[in-house]
Amino acid sequence: VTARHYSGFRITSTQFSRELAVRLLYTAAAQAAARQMRGIEPLFCTSHDHFSTVVVRVCRGAVRTDACVSLVQRLFLCEQCNSTSFVPTDSGVGYESLPCKCNTIPTAGRSWIELGPVWSGQIFNRQFVSDMKVHSAHLNIGSNARALLTHVVEEAVVEESAVARLKATALSLPRPCAQQAAFYYSVNNFGKKGCNAPRIVAVLDRLKEKGHLATRCFFDKIAIRTTASVSEFQETVHDLATPTNS
Repeated sequence: VTARHYSGFRITSTQFSRELAVRLLYTAAAQAAARQMRGIEPLFCTSHDHFSTVVVRVCRGAVRTDACVSLVQRLFLCEQCNSTSFVPTDSGVGYESLPCKCNTIPTAGRSWIELGPVWSGQIFNRQFVSDMKVHSAHLNIGSNARALLTHVVEEAVVEESAVARLKATALSLPRPCAQQAAFYYSVNNFGKKGCNAPRIVAVLDRLKEKGHLATRCFFDKIAIRTTASVSEFQETVHDLATPTNS
């Protein structure tokens, strides 16, 4: 289906497949807008079952168009440790942009895959979703919808902080063109061998104790979006894991 509707994009199943689907929609919108000398600004997105919806603001001008197109980048994913990185399409940098060293282990074989190109920018506009929550107070909507809006606002705040941290980190690297991606993390994907996965509430509390922002992800009930790095998240999950009863 992806090949039929979005020819040229390399997509496969990952722990963050739902967010990847949203980023694919943003990519298609950005490229369609660019053909008309327009750019896009992502405002809001949601996903339910196998359906995804995105809301964008269309911007005029060559400068906004070029800036928007530059955010469509190649995505590298390490299948061993779940590290990710975005690399511009015109860059010669490849899998070596990943922050991990899994691919250097002789017995591991190829540990990475390349996906995309997909949208590498933010998927929420914090101000927009905050305004949605304020205006929802005057609308006749259910408690579930209000709870979802509150959740999305929290996630937008975390994403904004995570992206800012990753940009600052990328500028300090020898290859500043590469930047780690601010995806959510599924607790079950970071399990410790021989141990039970910790409760998601416990992981959230521990991350906050360490000074990170963290919130549940509405894309996946057992996933967390946080400002912590992949290695910090894995360390937290392993610390809280309990041995399996023999």
